[in-house]
Amino acid sequence: ATITGESSKPGFDASKHVPPTYDIGGHYNPPKISTKVAETFNNGINAKDVRIPESWIGPEPGKTRTSMKHTQKVSLVPDPSFDIDGDGVVGEKDILISRMFDKNKDGILDKTEKTTAMQHLEQYHNKLAKKTEMKQNSLWGINRDTKNTYFRVEHKKRLMSDFKDHNKSSTEPPTKRAVYRKTMSDMKFNRRKADRQKLEELKTNWDLKNPSQETKSYIRSEFLVNNP
Repeated sequence: ATITGESSKPGFDASKHVPPTYDIGGHYNPPKISTKVAETFNNGINAKDVRIPESWIGPEPGKTRTSMKHTQKVSLVPDPSFDIDGDGVVGEKDILISRMFDKNKDGILDKTEKTTAMQHLEQYHNKLAKKTEMKQNSLWGINRDTKNTYFRVEHKKRLMSDFKDHNKSSTEPPTKRAVYRKTMSDMKFNRRKADRQKLEELKTNWDLKNPSQETKSYIRSEFLVNNP
């Protein structure tokens, strides 16, 4: 197999592109490719259609690290044919979609590949539009099996009035007060505060029942003389 167009050097054969293996004595062991893997490569990939960069073929003497990094950066720049939406910029979505339809992996979308990509996108758009229309003509409801399971959204044909505020924290039993997720420090502080208030209340009740002083009325002695 040869690369079509620019070079007559051997092309990339995916069924034979495996690293060499050597045993502990330094002897070369040819790789063993299973019949299933070989059939998959032979039926799915045509070596003539796979083009690899020229820098991958043979050694490149005299190349500096700076020049190789520059070549690598240039090779990473996407081709203008990857601009699917036609806004003049090849964005992340354009690259992702274009690579899915770049069958020969040459980094360029030819006329056939781009036509196929636009057809698939048009079908996906129509399918999404039908789903959106179906959602607008119907209602969505919240449903859950038990009180200990998460809420899940289900497509309902009727309005569900239950669990309208499903995003809020629920309590059992339900309370009007909103639940506040406290930190460990807040809980320790509140626990100490509650204990202090309880102790003060107990001390106040005990002092009322057991006063340290009692007020008594004056008792006149029988030995006192009115007019001495």
